[in-house]
Order: sequence, then structure tokens, then C-alpha cells
Amino acid sequence: MTSFIRFPHFFSSALLSGCLIVGLFFTRLSAQTIHTIAGNGISENSGNGGPATSAGLSGPRGLALDAQGNLFISGVSQIRKVTTDGIIRAAVGDGELGFSGDGGPAINAHLSVVDDIAIDAQGNLFLSDNWNNRIRKVTPDGIINTVVGNGVRCSKETGCFGGDGGPAIQASLDGPTGIDIDAQGNLFIADYFNHRIRKVTPDGIITTVAGNGSYGFSGDGGPATSARLNFPGDVAVDAQGNLFIADQYNHRIRKVTPQGVITTWAGNGISDFGGDGGAATRASLDYPSGILLDAKGNLLIADGGNHRIRQVTPDGIISTIAGNGLAGFSGDGGLPTQASLNGPSSIAVDVQGNLYISDRNNYRVRKVTPAAVPLTVFSVSLINAHTDGPIRELMPGEEINLAGLPTQNLNLRANTAPATVGSVVMQLSGTQSLTQIENAAPYALFQDNNGDYKGWKPAVGSYTLTATPYTGPNGTGSAGTPYTFSFTVVDHLNVESFSLINAITQQTIQELTDGQELNLASLPSHVFNIQANTNPATVGSVVMQLSGTQTRTQLENTAPYALFKDGNGQYRTWKPVPGSYTLTATPYTGPNGTGSAGTPLTVSFQFVAPAAARWGADVALEPGAIRVFPNPFRESFTIQFQGPQAVGQPVRLYDLWGRLVWQETSERTEPQITLHPGLNNGVYVLQVGTGPAAKRHKLVKVP
Repeated sequence: MTSFIRFPHFFSSALLSGCLIVGLFFTRLSAQTIHTIAGNGISENSGNGGPATSAGLSGPRGLALDAQGNLFISGVSQIRKVTTDGIIRAAVGDGELGFSGDGGPAINAHLSVVDDIAIDAQGNLFLSDNWNNRIRKVTPDGIINTVVGNGVRCSKETGCFGGDGGPAIQASLDGPTGIDIDAQGNLFIADYFNHRIRKVTPDGIITTVAGNGSYGFSGDGGPATSARLNFPGDVAVDAQGNLFIADQYNHRIRKVTPQGVITTWAGNGISDFGGDGGAATRASLDYPSGILLDAKGNLLIADGGNHRIRQVTPDGIISTIAGNGLAGFSGDGGLPTQASLNGPSSIAVDVQGNLYISDRNNYRVRKVTPAAVPLTVFSVSLINAHTDGPIRELMPGEEINLAGLPTQNLNLRANTAPATVGSVVMQLSGTQSLTQIENAAPYALFQDNNGDYKGWKPAVGSYTLTATPYTGPNGTGSAGTPYTFSFTVVDHLNVESFSLINAITQQTIQELTDGQELNLASLPSHVFNIQANTNPATVGSVVMQLSGTQTRTQLENTAPYALFKDGNGQYRTWKPVPGSYTLTATPYTGPNGTGSAGTPLTVSFQFVAPAAARWGADVALEPGAIRVFPNPFRESFTIQFQGPQAVGQPVRLYDLWGRLVWQETSERTEPQITLHPGLNNGVYVLQVGTGPAAKRHKLVKVP
């Protein structure tokens, strides 16, 4: 154990913590590897402009990643930047200890020991200037200024605390260490020697949110501002507003709810190592310095005195994910849990799930790379840029009919596995061409702003789109499996088909096709309608023209487009006369047959009357073996069988549409039967027997 972890003197406070909290996650995988990405093991600021692994680092502390994947490393008097190509450069500070430069270029400023750094959503870099008792801010254009702290020097005797309720720039800090920024832009500060956590709102007002200023341990279950902390080294805020504190000399991680109640989240207060696989509150930590919350709710801990990185799952189980517990340097190229670390102080995670460790006393930054997860683009979705929702997934060779879409304000989204990758490069060629690189999901060909899709109105023509995923940002790193497909964009209306409708049940009977013969006897209704089916399903209007045995012209402005009208989908009836017909339906972009005409559809068909209909009311009795009387009849009639061959034959009654309305199925042996079929008044056909030998008679039911 190194003495600077054990004893809280002014210099040691700058050595004890710092981490970046990012909305990402680290997943344990069986084939992780650890290796050095910055630092040659020598404690000095050297090597700028060359490979980061050849550079000297002066006590690396805080880590931060920007949106482009660049890694920032804080240390003594300087913040370094490692770009995605592995080159290290000075980003903030001229390398001279001291305080100067506010209002000017950050690269020329004097810094002290920079204990932690954080980058907000606007790209501002905040730094904990420990010895200067200030929090400073570097804007994206490189200008540095103090945003918290008056810089007053402190002493054991007088302390250094003040300013709550007023402007943060006038407040007193005492050795600020870890910092974090929540989604609302509030800045949280581990005010190390004041044993407090301070909060600065976006309007610059500072308050205390945890700690009463006395060092020690107390207060669990009560107000956080009444609790005692013991040299808090770092802070982290989750999406729900819970505040986590690395309570370093209490060997615990404390949690403050949005209601201000404090409890212990990890650590039993004993400076030791133990508890992996069990409840985090029963585990031993040894001067935890840096903490990080991932998007899954896991808490990662730089357990500095144990030379390990620990993980606490949302259900409170703790484990080691890096470090074998032996202080030293070893293990590059192997499993992270078999590697030696030396006083790790800070952690960060990038979008690919790589874990970065500030291996402070080894003067290096180590990187734990997850086992390679195959990247692929598995489909492309057509997006409605008005609603920002998907219309459908596109299939290779698909024809996209603009007229059939709910909008012509579109976008295309590449769907990846896993759902988040380093970047996706999309290349559109054909009638229009575009190359787009997307570093964050959703991966939209025509860009988006956090899921608010920008619109594209495609020109009619042929296209090919290739989308390739990469492990790194801006199309860097390893390429995954690309997805290439071709599609065609058209813009026209057409009538695709006709449906024969049962006007009684309001249901479709069948599709009406060209050259079709429809037997009225076999259809389930005697009243119908015909519906034109369009692509798209809704058009400006449809003009339908029926010619032949009966004629009709119908103009329909709203779906369903019915030849014989409808009332909100309730079809009106048409009783067709047997004969030949031709039907043409033409779609239009405007109402009442105005605008541009689409592609019409014409079909010819016939309605054929059943045999019963052809007999009509003057059917003559067939001579043969039966006689029927009385005819006409009121309630009953009698069938007299004239020969033995007619006895036992089935007896059926049909209406004039050929529909079976009554039948006698039992076999009979007597030569005469009287029937009471319970029919409505009208003309019927009686059939005795089956097949060519069947005998048929006209029957008339009268009142």
C-alpha cells in the first residue's frame, strides 16, 4: 500500500480520484484483453506529437472521451489528448504548475494538479484544478475560464469553506477532486478536504448536497447534508438523479436519492479486499477513488488500494473485472483479471464497450477490449420523417411507390447488430447519390438530430444503398458485415383489383377477374356490390364505368370505392341481371376525377342464371312417375309417386335463384307423402331424385 493513499495531505488529494461518467456500459465477456494505449511508464509530460504509447505521463488521473472518440487524460499541469489514430498531444495547459490564463487559449494556461475532467453535451471540458481550488471550463473553441471557486488558499487551522447559496465563482473549495455533470447541466464536485459534495446549477449558484463538513462516518438513512463523509474522492449521477459518492476513507460508496436521503451502496467500512460474488454492502473496499455508472445501472469502482476495478450490478452483487490485486505492472495482451495494476484512480468506457483505466502509479492508461462482437447491418427501414417512425423494412428489389406512402418526407435507417456500433458508413448511388457517416444511433442516411429525422423526397428512379458498420467512429476500426440492396422509386396510382362484395354481410366474396363467369346459384347472396382496390389504398378519387347488360357510372371520393355506393363502408345493394359486363375503374390524384389519372383496370365478366331461374314461372310439369297437388298450395302439398322407382327418392325445394330452401332426407316407402315446408309466398321448384333422372315441378305458394 502506498502512503499517498493512506494519508490525506494536500498533494495526495490530487492523486486520489477522477473519472468520467458516460452514458455507456461495460459488459463482462470471456475473451477480454488488456493492453496499454498511453504512457511508457515514466512520470513526465513528454512525447507530444508522437505515439501515445511512447509518451511519458505525469501521474495520469481523470479520463474523458469526446463524441469523436478522442481520449483526454488529466495529470500534473496538463491535460493530454489521444486521438483515434493513437497520437498524443497537449490539449490544455502549458506544462507549468501554477494558475494563469483565464480568458485566453487553454493551451497557454498554467494548471496545478488536474484531478478530474468531464465533457458536457455541448463539448465543454470541465477540469478539477485541485491545488488552485477551482473548477475551470474550456469551451469548444479552446478558451479557458474559472467557473467555480475563488482560489483562496486553505490551511489546517482556518479551513476553506464558504459561498453556499451564492455565485459559485465566489465560493471557497478545498482540494476539489471528482466532478460530474448531469443531464440538466448541474455540476457536482467532490470537495475533498471540506468533506462535502457541492452542486452548481446552470445559473451558477452553489450549494452543499451531501456532507456536514465533519469527517467521519454517520448519517445513513437520514438527510445527506447531515451525514459525515471522509474525504470524498469522486461523484457520479445516474439518469434517475441518484448521486453516488466514493467515500474514500470510509471505504464505502454512498448513495443519495433525489429526495436527499443517504445510504451505503457498497463497502462494509473495512480497508481490505473481499466479498466478490456477494452483496456489495458486505464487501471490503480499500480507498475507492473513481466511480462510473453505465447505462445498464452497473456501478464501476476504481478500488485503488486493492489495485482492482470492481463492478456492482443493479441488484447489488459485486465482482472484480480487472486487476489481480497485486501492485505492479503486468498482463498486457492477456485477461484483465490476471493483469497487475498499481493504484488505479479513474475509469471510462467508450461506445464500443472498451474500458479505460487510469493506471496511475504505472504512469499508463490501460484499455480492456471486449471480445469481438460481429457487427452487421441486417436491414434498412424506410422512415416517415414527419412522425419519426418506421414505415416498413425495405426488401431487396422493392418498388417504393411514393403515391402509396403516408408522406413523401422520408429517410432511410440502417439497423445494426448490436444496436450500437462505432459508426455506419452509408453510400447511396443511382438517380441520386450521397455518402453519409453516422457515429450514433439511429444511423440515418439523411441525418437526424437525436432521432428527429431530416427529410428526403426521393426522385423517381433506381438506387443502390450499401451500409457498412465499423467498430470505431468515422468509419475507423474494423469493418463489419455490410448490407447492400437495390430498390426503385416510382410515383403513380393504379387500381390493382376488384372485389365482389356480399351486400348483406358486407364481406368480400372473391376477387373479380377478367373473363370470369359467375353462377348466381353458387354465390352466397343475391345482392352484391363491387369495390375497386387501389394502390395506394387511399387516392383522390376513383371513376368507375360499368357497361353491358346493365350500365352505370359512379364517382367515389373516399374509400372504399364502391360501384353502387356505400355509406361509411355499409355497401348498398345491386341485384345483377344475368348477362355480360365490362367494368373500368380509373384512379385520380384529386377529388371528383380531377388531377392526374393513374393506371386504370378493366375486367369483363358474366353473370349466369341458375337452371331454376331459367324455368321462370311457366315451367311445365315433366311427365313421369310423380304427381303434385294442390298446386298452387297454401300450407301443405302432397306428392304422389306413380311408380315404385320414385319411392324413397330425396325430395328438395329450390327458390328461383337455385338456392336450396328445404329438403326431406329420410327414405320413404309409402306411395304418397304430404309436406308442410313452411315457405314464404312465391314460386319454387320441387326436385325428386338426383342426376339426369330427377323430376322437377313448379310449385306456387299462395296466401
